[in-house]
Amino acid sequence: RDLDQVEVTLTDFGHPFEPYDPGIPDADTLREDRTPGGFGLHFIYQTMDDVSYRTDEDGNHMVLVKKLGAA
Repeated sequence: RDLDQVEVTLTDFGHPFEPYDPGIPDADTLREDRTPGGFGLHFIYQTMDDVSYRTDEDGNHMVLVKKLGAA
């Protein structure tokens, strides 16, 4: 076990998708006519040190790794 990091696995059984870093969302478009989405994945990719995703017969698994003490 790696004691200098925290690893969290999120599992669901929804439709599989390939999460990707969407880049910096345009905060100026935060209006009612804006299509929802984009900020959650952006937040994940900006705060985690590693993000991986896999799908198998046991569901969809997103693994988030944060190194402890990382700046």
